[in-house]
Amino acid sequence: MAVREIRIDRGKPLTEEPGNGHNRWHPDIAPLIRCQPGDEVVLETRDAFDGQMGPDASPETVAAPNLDVVHPLTGPVHIEGAEPGDVLEAEILDVEPDRYGYTVQVPGFGFARDAFPEPFKVNWDIADGWATQAYAICSIAVDLKISQLLDAPNMLVSAFLPENLFTG
Repeated sequence: MAVREIRIDRGKPLTEEPGNGHNRWHPDIAPLIRCQPGDEVVLETRDAFDGQMGPDASPETVAAPNLDVVHPLTGPVHIEGAEPGDVLEAEILDVEPDRYGYTVQVPGFGFARDAFPEPFKVNWDIADGWATQAYAICSIAVDLKISQLLDAPNMLVSAFLPENLFTG
């Protein structure tokens, strides 16, 4: 078993490292690595806006990001012997999140675009398995999930609040 890797520089957008990926699916995109069944593959990935929404992103950036670069993908990966139509099994051995994340609402973009006409962004610090943000107490204490999109922009949201949060 071999280990194959695609590493990225998080300080650079995909346009500065085109040898690490792409942002449009097309069958003619050449594989960046080739591996045998059973090989371990390490893929570092970029965020959905390819670095535009860093911790210091302004409301102007959130309001008008470059949408031509969204959805950067690491790869492709070629599996020797795999044929079109084959079902491949992949075991995820580990996921290492970055130290920073964000929640963003870009006007006119996303599934709830009509419900949120103003730009909005929350920065998250990620450490020890937790994402924290000083002004989002509800999001930290309660596990909120969009359970069902009923009739946009109406959503059914479920919340889980652990009882031991209050009992120590």
